[in-house]
Amino acid sequence: MGKKKAIAAVINILSVVLIVIATGVTVMIFATNNRYSEPVFGNTMLLTVREGSVTDGAGIGSLALVDLTCKTSGGYYATFLGSGTRITKDPMGCIGTVKGYVPVLGGIIDFFRDPVGFFLIVVLPLAAMVILYIIKVILLVKESGGRERSGKG
Repeated sequence: MGKKKAIAAVINILSVVLIVIATGVTVMIFATNNRYSEPVFGNTMLLTVREGSVTDGAGIGSLALVDLTCKTSGGYYATFLGSGTRITKDPMGCIGTVKGYVPVLGGIIDFFRDPVGFFLIVVLPLAAMVILYIIKVILLVKESGGRERSGKG
């Protein structure tokens, strides 16, 4: 019986972790400001470094933290170029100043924003969790129904 309780506890902890991750991913995906089409939290935009961006060593797929108060005091700037936002050395068209980079995280966020990634990382695990709990409830109802019948007989 102790083994079953341990497994149930692990499943419950994993369920909570999954819900927290799914919520975080969903907020990250949908926290886009229509003006920039990139996630914006307060005064900071999270911009994925893509091809065509000029950076100081950050690779493609890194996450640039952009301060949306554009201060043209040198450094790298987020600007609108072509079909999206890019990082350049030119302050012309500046929408923000790059404050730092987080390696790889931009690529991960872009994967989550893709419909396939969102389905695999958020929708599918949550659906599996809901099905698991439905099965648990059904088994619990059957088990308690069997106890009631055997107790009355």
